[in-house]
Amino acid sequence: MNRIDKKFAELRKTSGKGFVLYLTAGDPNMSDSFKIISQVEKAGVDILELGIPFSDPLADGPTIQRASSRSLRRHTSVKDVLNLVKRIRKGKIDIPLVLFTYYNPVLNYGLKRFISDCSGSGVDGVLILDLPHEEAGEYILLASKNDIKTIFLITPTTPENRIKDIVKISSGFIYCVSRTGVTGARKDLSGDAPSMVKKIKKHTKLPVAVGFGISTPGQVKEVSGYCDAVVVGSAAVKKIEDNINSANIGKVIKKYIASLTKALI
Repeated sequence: MNRIDKKFAELRKTSGKGFVLYLTAGDPNMSDSFKIISQVEKAGVDILELGIPFSDPLADGPTIQRASSRSLRRHTSVKDVLNLVKRIRKGKIDIPLVLFTYYNPVLNYGLKRFISDCSGSGVDGVLILDLPHEEAGEYILLASKNDIKTIFLITPTTPENRIKDIVKISSGFIYCVSRTGVTGARKDLSGDAPSMVKKIKKHTKLPVAVGFGISTPGQVKEVSGYCDAVVVGSAAVKKIEDNINSANIGKVIKKYIASLTKALI
């Protein structure tokens, strides 16, 4: 069984909610990336999203843009990210892993090669941010053959007929974007997210994860009350940026993430 399916099955048995953490691979460097990942698994993270750094991340806010720039300055490549995944698996870290990417790096790497190498490295799912579901046929077929889950975004502006089409071809879970705009921590959460989750759940039994803007224990508690998993990204990436020169960066991030996972309902 794919690790993502297994994790959500475990959560259903305990009526628990999941915690999905986004980190940019290679930020601030590959060595520290591995240290941070080793620590956050112990902090209660259920699924880890690893972002492949990209030079033109249009959907990302300034925090993740800076993280991508830091990683790219060290010449982090798709192959480097896949090697990081291999290192994670060799380190006996069995957390479900989702690669978060734009389509350009995948095309440059080669779609067939990318999916094959994802499978060989220990990747469980892929979210290609800017790949429309109407044009994702080859990707979905290749991913399915390699037991890679295909995760798609649904936003507040996605019409219901499009939601129906997206959930039909999705696997693993649905990523529900809580607000329009780019990524980034927010003081206030969108009031539209609960109704969005209800709308999505009318058309699928897949778990629904909600992200964009979540940064505090109070927000985690609120969001976990109406979805299956909470996604935190920019706030964690900013914590890395603020502690970039710390020799104990892994433990610092672990402490912050633990304060969030403890707030899950």
